[in-house]
Amino acid sequence: MMNLETLNDELKEFLFHSALRRLAFIIFGRGCVMRKLTILFLVVFALSGIASFVSAQEKPGKKDKQEVSVNEEMERDATRNLQAIRLYFDLRKAYLASLSRCEEVLAAYPTYSKLDEVLYYAGESSLRLSKGQGKQKSKLTPEQYADDARNYFSQLVKDHPDSKFRAKAEAELKGLGGAKSSSSKVMSKNQPQMRRTVKNEE
Repeated sequence: MMNLETLNDELKEFLFHSALRRLAFIIFGRGCVMRKLTILFLVVFALSGIASFVSAQEKPGKKDKQEVSVNEEMERDATRNLQAIRLYFDLRKAYLASLSRCEEVLAAYPTYSKLDEVLYYAGESSLRLSKGQGKQKSKLTPEQYADDARNYFSQLVKDHPDSKFRAKAEAELKGLGGAKSSSSKVMSKNQPQMRRTVKNEE
């Protein structure tokens, strides 16, 4: 026995084909030529409108895909820089080079998913430079480096409360006078001078 859903589908199909036959008769059957041309024009106009609507609906999806592609590329670039930061900091003890890379990431990729780690390395690199550690030298004073370290750690604690680096940053801040109530922006006034004094990273 035919169920209701199948019967409903067949009825819809019958009505659709009936409508098509009626439309074909109106256009190509007997009657005024002017009326036929008018109806044909309306049909073409309606079809073009539907096509335009469908095309307009597809464009946002393509734009979203392009944006996702750009964001993924930015993530990859920032991650490559983070790997270089780890290399300079952990293996080469090149804290000035590490800090310089951190500044580049913070300036170029403010929405990077691991920005908290970059801030941590920027703070640790600045702190070590304030103590005269590392293989590279700079013209900045220990006080300037210590102030930068405090800024970076404060920003990490303030902007990334759930970061796994927060506890370490808070521990370092205790020796730097505590977190600043309003941490300075990522690009501090001393950073252009830092870049000019960076020596060969090798």
